[in-house]
Amino acid sequence: MGNTQERNAVLILCAVFFCAVLFMIPAAGAATSASLTISGVYKGAPPIADFTWSPTSPIATHYVTFTDKSTRSPTSWAWDFDNDGTVDSTKQNPPTVIFSNAGTYTANLTVSNAAGLTDTTLKTITVTAPLTAFTATQTTCSCPWKVTFNDISTGRYTSREWAYQKVGTTAWTPFGSGLPTETFSFSTSAAYNIRLNVTTNVVGYSDSLIKTITPGTLTARFTASTTSGPAPLTVKFTDTSIGIPTSWTWDFGDKTPYSTEKNPVHKYAKAGKYTVKLTCKNECNIASTNSASVTVK
Repeated sequence: MGNTQERNAVLILCAVFFCAVLFMIPAAGAATSASLTISGVYKGAPPIADFTWSPTSPIATHYVTFTDKSTRSPTSWAWDFDNDGTVDSTKQNPPTVIFSNAGTYTANLTVSNAAGLTDTTLKTITVTAPLTAFTATQTTCSCPWKVTFNDISTGRYTSREWAYQKVGTTAWTPFGSGLPTETFSFSTSAAYNIRLNVTTNVVGYSDSLIKTITPGTLTARFTASTTSGPAPLTVKFTDTSIGIPTSWTWDFGDKTPYSTEKNPVHKYAKAGKYTVKLTCKNECNIASTNSASVTVK
């Protein structure tokens, strides 16, 4: 057999940086030669997709603004605001978005760089339903009873309609010109249903709210979330007064400070039977009082 040379070789490859190191350890007295050729294209690190949105707790029918926060120099962007597989925008910072309904949405952003490397991030957005609401304030203390209505809805509405209906009848009569604040005069002191219809043309969303008011009179009323239970007992009181009260004074019966909130929450620390009193007043300084019992065991 011919002469043989014994060699030990260690090869280290670095895939990311395309580097190689070759160690040749020859046998004693042996001549060695080695060659190594490595070829490849270094594309660098991929971009990192990231984004924010404002407001962070959006309401349906409102505009939502998305802002790209991606790093490592992306050059293209693909936005899918409801993760349905359809690209909604390819701008870095897309136009404002409107979610027409309340719910949970998954927003998807895919970014790419000049080398063709990509990254995708998904984030969950919770959209709440708009609240339709209005206030009613009696502004005169004699007949005709003048009442001002103020739309305080949270939806981004483009039109509204006000109407009233005398309780016990079926006909609705529109009033005002569709403004957020309207004033109407009632010729009799009776119970009226007030209806506010709101719509937004952008997404076709609409809603309606009806409240009952009684101009010229005031009767204090309230409900309690519970009237009996072990100490400590937390009770939420809700004003249901007839008329248009503008101030409230709550005496919880346990020698704690009074509350002037419309719908307070109170905690009873000790056992006992307590008398809760609500005194409310309207713009004409007419007052009414009502009471109920709460038993803490």
